[in-house]
Amino acid sequence: MDNDTQPTVGRRAFRFGGSQVNADNDQWSWKITPLYVSGSGAVTYVVPIGSFFTGPISWIGFIGDDDANASTNITFSDIRIYQE
Repeated sequence: MDNDTQPTVGRRAFRFGGSQVNADNDQWSWKITPLYVSGSGAVTYVVPIGSFFTGPISWIGFIGDDDANASTNITFSDIRIYQE
């Protein structure tokens, strides 16, 4: 989540799955628990974004990072963004 198309240092991302552990993950994202386990089928996540940060957001990106063998396959569906 960002206000421009340039990567931003600081926590503006949510991590839903994966096994990579390094300083970049800690710097860039919050882990949403429980993390998704590959092969688990459809899962519903509700993320109260305002509990993590506030302010304007112009861009939302979805990332599938697979440094190991470039075989990641991710489906996002029924995404709802709303303000309470």
